[in-house]
This record gives sequence, C-alpha cells and structure tokens, in this order.
Amino acid sequence: MITEVLRDGTWVMNTSRPADRGTYAVRGNVLTIRLANDVIRFTYVRDPNGTLHLTPILPMERGDQWIMAGAPWLRVGPPTTRLD
Repeated sequence: MITEVLRDGTWVMNTSRPADRGTYAVRGNVLTIRLANDVIRFTYVRDPNGTLHLTPILPMERGDQWIMAGAPWLRVGPPTTRLD
C-alpha cells in the first residue's frame, strides 16, 4: 500500500527510502503535484468522507497515471508522518 501525506503545500510518499517528497497546490478542482522538475496535474472530486477521486490531466506518463489515479485515495485520519 502507498501512503501519501499532504499537508500545508508539502507532500511525502512512502514508496522509497528516503521517501519521495515535494510540493502541491490546489486551485479550484485541480491538484498540481511537484517532485523536483516533474509536474503532474489532476482534476479531483472529494467524497463527504474525504475520499479523493483523481483524473489525470494529460499529457502524463502512464505510470504516473496508474500510481496516482488508478484507485481512489482513502482518507485514513490525521497525518501519521511528520513533514519537516
């Protein structure tokens, strides 16, 4: 399972050691995620329980599409990882 923590414009993903980290921004219903020089964008819909459904804004590498938007993002509660 992949866990990604988004808080205050910073994100951390537990898929590697050290963890991937970058920044994100939300404008309207568009989520922009940055990792170094890579920028990927999604439209999203949020369910009342906090679940996010991402739709890639093309062009985007197919692997990024699958990893980031292949399934809904489930809210699991308060952040479990410190971002500093």
